[in-house]
Amino acid sequence: MVQYSEQDYFDALIRKYAPVAHSYPTEAQVEKWRGRLPDFLLRWWTEQGWGSLSKGQYWVCDPDFLRPVMDEVFAGDPEYNVDDLIPFGYNALGMIDVFMGAGRTMTINLAFGTVTWRDQSSPDYRGSRPDFKPIYFQIDDGAYRLDWNDEDMIPLFPWALENLGELAPGEIYGFVPAYSASGDYPVRNLQRLPLIEHLVMLASLSPPTLYDYVQPEGEQGGFGTLVPRRKVGRQP
Repeated sequence: MVQYSEQDYFDALIRKYAPVAHSYPTEAQVEKWRGRLPDFLLRWWTEQGWGSLSKGQYWVCDPDFLRPVMDEVFAGDPEYNVDDLIPFGYNALGMIDVFMGAGRTMTINLAFGTVTWRDQSSPDYRGSRPDFKPIYFQIDDGAYRLDWNDEDMIPLFPWALENLGELAPGEIYGFVPAYSASGDYPVRNLQRLPLIEHLVMLASLSPPTLYDYVQPEGEQGGFGTLVPRRKVGRQP
């Protein structure tokens, strides 16, 4: 069995997606997250910068940029402290990827009102330095594909890229009216919108639902089945 090193994974991202930078962090911005985020990601910031991959399909960004959204989503939540949740990227539809530590990641999809999390840690990394593989897989998967179609099975991202143009930093493609308000999501409702303002608005309209992966009794392997658990944020 072939064993791939951290350098192999890093080189793979560069071959597929570099260059990506729209901006570079300062040394202070990088050091702020050292020990809390994998060195793999901090190196990516330093060498490749913050910016878009695959024509804006996925964005690697400053965690502080997304903090207003995180504050709105998790305000008063009894289980999650927003200071422990570090957003590091998002896709063109505004789905945010979050590093939770110990190999766990979370995906926040405010367009459709869901929050999911996974434990993708490697045994070799548990209890040591932060595991880089969940970061790699979230970035690679997000930049490689965005498999979302509208009600008529029209792929959302290719349509938006062709008809609305490539996103600028800080923008996403969002539905107007929002899915939570209209109950449908035809591709013609997509617009280029400011990410922070739109996602904060969605979170304030309707708190997302937290889903857990539950393994069927007697089965092993895989992540299991997604089961809704509760609304995120302040509880009744």
